Amino acid sequence: MTAVLSVENLSIGIGATGITDNVSFTLEPGQIYGIVGESGCGKTITALSCLGMLPEPGGRLLNGRILFKGEDIYSASPERLRQIRGAEISMIFQEPTSALNPLLTIRKQLVELFEFHEFSGDPEARMDQVLRRVGFSDPERILASYPHQLSGGMLQRVVISLALLLHPSLIIADEPTTALDVTVQAQIMELLVELQKEEGCAVLLITHNIGLIAQYADRVGVMYAGHLIEERDVSSFLRNPYHPYSQGLMAALPDVDERKELRPIAGQVPSVGHFPEGCRFRPRCSKAFDPCDRTVPTFQPEPDQKVCCYLYQEAVV
Repeated sequence: MTAVLSVENLSIGIGATGITDNVSFTLEPGQIYGIVGESGCGKTITALSCLGMLPEPGGRLLNGRILFKGEDIYSASPERLRQIRGAEISMIFQEPTSALNPLLTIRKQLVELFEFHEFSGDPEARMDQVLRRVGFSDPERILASYPHQLSGGMLQRVVISLALLLHPSLIIADEPTTALDVTVQAQIMELLVELQKEEGCAVLLITHNIGLIAQYADRVGVMYAGHLIEERDVSSFLRNPYHPYSQGLMAALPDVDERKELRPIAGQVPSVGHFPEGCRFRPRCSKAFDPCDRTVPTFQPEPDQKVCCYLYQEAVV
């Protein structure tokens, strides 16, 4: 079975300055793949690059490639990219009020998809169907509304509807619940997962919330300073994270039952253009030792599990 998305040694930069460094992962049909990390680690840039969208001005592909169902995104023509975006790959942005045009009704913004992409069915029937599926009992009122007339939770449901209209093979969800309270957050995620199963599409979930990864993702990639430092199935990651940064993220999670003391990770993510030599987490790592000032290869402690850390240099590569 062909992977929906294959990211191979992806390095994105502005000019010659790298933002991401040799990022690689694969997303299978029907799978939810989570990318987790602090703000500024390169998660959103990685997600946007899967649509062929590079930072402006000066953004460019420094190395690697992205394959969507075996097709190289960065070899595709502008016309082909327009066909892919919104139809075969759709994106749920983290702030729905920014993703929607405040001057247009919801109907106008949904109809635009059908104007730019081929659709064999009835657009009106499809809009009604999807809006009802995401929990609206009165689609006509929603379609006639402007974004400012809807709540944050309702807007996020509209954005999810927009992403699902044309039956995409891949949905990129970039912090889809950031602006929502905990109750609505859970409702939105349950809805997204339910719809993902019904539609049979794959989901790339970008988040800094390990709780969402734990509950909804199948595999996880941990990003730090533009580098994918750990990649494996979620269950084994939660039991025993390998990388000291991953361990730090887990230690910073609150646990109401055990009432443990939170242990934040000291320091900050280095800014683009100021990444340290060798392991980029080295200045913040309590386990750093001599080899860490050199470029870290990928080690494989167990089959289908990868980590970039010299603590595992005896593992099979």
